[in-house]
Amino acid sequence: MDDKTIRLYERLVSEVARSKATASGLIEVVCVACPSDPSLHGVVWYLDPSDGALHMHPEGRCQCDSGFAQVSPTLWRNRWGVVVEVRKPAQRGQPKANPKASPKTSVEFLQACIDVQVERGKEYDQPGGERSMGRCVQAFNAITGKDLTEAEGWLLLQILKDVRQWQNPGRYHEDSALDGVSYSSLKAEALATGADENA
Repeated sequence: MDDKTIRLYERLVSEVARSKATASGLIEVVCVACPSDPSLHGVVWYLDPSDGALHMHPEGRCQCDSGFAQVSPTLWRNRWGVVVEVRKPAQRGQPKANPKASPKTSVEFLQACIDVQVERGKEYDQPGGERSMGRCVQAFNAITGKDLTEAEGWLLLQILKDVRQWQNPGRYHEDSALDGVSYSSLKAEALATGADENA
């Protein structure tokens, strides 16, 4: 078989697997966080919503994890901190960071940021969400003698993500875009609560 035929065959096999997953009641998910093994980020699995079990196969064979509970309309998490996100049908077979594959709306970006911040809070045992910037800037100021504020710390991270986004203008980086929105909201929170006022 030539390369074109092989690619067509692989695509057909993939589509059959996805249709079987839908028929068996499993949900196609993608790993978005794994504290013990970051290399699993982006791996596609199949989740059984009835018992929270994770499978490697769309037919429900080869169980590879368990204990997943739904924490938002699109996210599932287990007690080990592994988080998976339900893949939208329009995104199947498409690169996750491809803006042509059902790009997020502004409201969806905001909701995704809420989900991520809540998950980070759970990972770091912070009920109000992960808030480490205040301690970071205190340490930075103590070491350098500078007077950086918490909001300025968030601004630096937001700028970092924007620089990365425009490093290659022809390529869209969803992670950088999402983090930029999240850091902007944390910067606004720091400003609104007076954390940006110099002592």
